Amino acid sequence: MRSTKHFARKLVSFLLMVSISLVGILVTPPAAHAAIAFDAESNSGAKTTETSASWTHTPVGTPAGALVGFGGQGADAGRPVLTVTYGGVSMAQVIVKDDTVENIAVELWALANPPSGAQTVVVTITSAITRWAAGAVTYTGSDTTTA
Repeated sequence: MRSTKHFARKLVSFLLMVSISLVGILVTPPAAHAAIAFDAESNSGAKTTETSASWTHTPVGTPAGALVGFGGQGADAGRPVLTVTYGGVSMAQVIVKDDTVENIAVELWALANPPSGAQTVVVTITSAITRWAAGAVTYTGSDTTTA
C-alpha cells in the first residue's frame, strides 16, 4: 500500500494537470484580453481523518481566476466536499467525478475575480473520506466574468 504522502503528491499533480487543461475551456479570454497565464499554486498537504483543511495561497500577480481541486478516497466517497472558500469567498463547484466502485472522488471549484494578496483557502468535507488532499491555483489574464 502506498503512503499517504505519495498519494497526496500524485493527487495534487493530477489536479494541477486537470485544472490547467480545463482553464482553456472554462475561462477563454476574448481577443481584447491578455493571455491566460499560470500565477501560483499551493496545497493542503495529505489529510487522513480531518474534515477540513486550511492553508495560505499567495498569488504572485493579481489573480483573475482561482481553481481549487480536491481528490479523496474512502468508504462511500460520493460527493464529499461540502464547501470551499478562497479568502472567505465561497467558490462554485464546476466538476464532480466519483467512482463508487473504487470509492474515489475528484472535484474542481472555481472563483472569478478572487481577492488579491495572500488568502486563506478552506476546504470542508464529509467524514466519509479517509485519505484526501486539495490544491489551489491562480491565473492572470482570464475573462473575469466567466471564470
